[in-house]
Amino acid sequence: MGDERLELYLRRLTEISEQKLIKEFMEQQNPHSDMHNFKYILKKQKQLIAYIESYSFIIRNLNREPSDKLLQHFMKVGLIGVNNHRKLYTKYRIRFYESLA
Repeated sequence: MGDERLELYLRRLTEISEQKLIKEFMEQQNPHSDMHNFKYILKKQKQLIAYIESYSFIIRNLNREPSDKLLQHFMKVGLIGVNNHRKLYTKYRIRFYESLA
């Protein structure tokens, strides 16, 4: 479907992550006491990894460089992962490192 379609997916992914993922992680009062339950924590981690994997897949397959705005957004999402990487479930941690690379 080409670069136009990939860029459309990338824009949509950025919008969704701004509204949900980044907002949720930034609004945490105290991440160390964020122990609602095990399923909740794994769900948040899985979402984070899925976003990063999606970004990296799309960016790798674009023929032209993404905009600075998009790269800044990707850095914001990646930084959330880096700041929380020690708390990631081992299986997710490996996926996180691979997708960032």
